[in-house]
Amino acid sequence: MRYLISYAALALSFVLLEASPSTAQDEGKEETRFVTADQAWLHSAPGAARIGSALRNAPVKVGQERGRWTHVQFDAWVKTTDIGVAKSSLGSSQGKSAELDIVSASIKTHEDKSAEIFLTLVIANKTNRTIKSWDGLLVAETKDSTVLFTTQVLDDAANLGPGKSKDVVFSWTAQEEPYNSLTSFKAEDLELYLKKVEIK
Repeated sequence: MRYLISYAALALSFVLLEASPSTAQDEGKEETRFVTADQAWLHSAPGAARIGSALRNAPVKVGQERGRWTHVQFDAWVKTTDIGVAKSSLGSSQGKSAELDIVSASIKTHEDKSAEIFLTLVIANKTNRTIKSWDGLLVAETKDSTVLFTTQVLDDAANLGPGKSKDVVFSWTAQEEPYNSLTSFKAEDLELYLKKVEIK
């Protein structure tokens, strides 16, 4: 997956970083997140002029948050809603569900081409008991372990016997983050798994 950070932002960051340490470094809070918007604008201060941009899936080191804004390593600020969760907290499939496994997945858009996308997951019960219902976090990663999104999902009528599998369909509209990621990737290019699953 290619990503781009504008040269103007990089040039400015080198100048400013030579002059003084970044706010994020001062506070010792750095972590890596990923751009989830199609384009995240970099600002010199919260709400101030734009100095560059970063494209979807670009990794950014973040520091302090101020209201709706987050400080990043280019000595710039981005809207917090334009960057995703920390890779260290949800990536690398650590904490993957031991009870339910996603066997396969397919992505389809609505036949009338409305702004809605459907994700069908074949989910297998790996326990030795019937699962009546479940809920948990669905995590989508690229092949290089970049987390695209996490979203809460559930099946309140699973009735899934031991060792059995079933199709479960989820849908999202264009206003929801999974929509943008699922329209940009094929199912076979993603690793999808469940975390923090609660079963009944």
